[in-house]
Amino acid sequence: MSSTTAQPQGTPAPDSGPGFDLLTWLEINRRLVVGVVLVVSVVLAVLAVVRSQQRATRAAAAKELLQIIPPVGPGEAQKAPDVAKLLALSGQFPATAAGQQARLLAAGQLFVSGKYAEAQSEFSRFEEQNPNSEFVGVALIGIAAALEAQGKDADAVKAYDRAILGGGDGFAVQARLAKARLLESTSPAVALGLIDEGLKNAAASVVGEQAATARTRLVQKHPELATSASTNAPSLAPAGASGSR
Repeated sequence: MSSTTAQPQGTPAPDSGPGFDLLTWLEINRRLVVGVVLVVSVVLAVLAVVRSQQRATRAAAAKELLQIIPPVGPGEAQKAPDVAKLLALSGQFPATAAGQQARLLAAGQLFVSGKYAEAQSEFSRFEEQNPNSEFVGVALIGIAAALEAQGKDADAVKAYDRAILGGGDGFAVQARLAKARLLESTSPAVALGLIDEGLKNAAASVVGEQAATARTRLVQKHPELATSASTNAPSLAPAGASGSR
């Protein structure tokens, strides 16, 4: 009786060597091999379907957004979008870029229409649903601007701080300028520090030009700041901080 025993079905292939027979191993383990191939095939097929559905969903959302806000030609005025349709689109396609843009556009239109509390609510909802979006800075500034428009300056300052810290570099500069505007009368030195930080990060841009204009205006109102160490002013100082006199 031979001392060599057959390899049990389903065991891994032994290391190749002089006595290794791949065809024999495949024959013994054919059920395992077929099962693995079948599982991989099913997974890949499902993944292909999912990706196809995602592409179709994104395309459908983009198509609907274009129907709500159709492109206009040169010299043509863009009609105000239907807020209800934008919010419905966002609710139907929340995970798509078009759906996310629809909610921001709806919030912006509410703001333009003077519905500041509703705009704040929609900007906040965007932030909650898309905290990692590249457009979250828009929502953060929108929240702050809506609070400011409602006369809630103290809350607006805190909201602009959030935009400075979490909105990304481009949005942070805009948030600094907006916060500086709120602090011009109560904390001019802090406001100047915010403007100077904005100039450092966006000197050669439209926002940088706005910052330069704001700085000139602030120094004209407060000449004593012209020689102050304004760049050392803390950018996130509370609204009640006293300015240099």
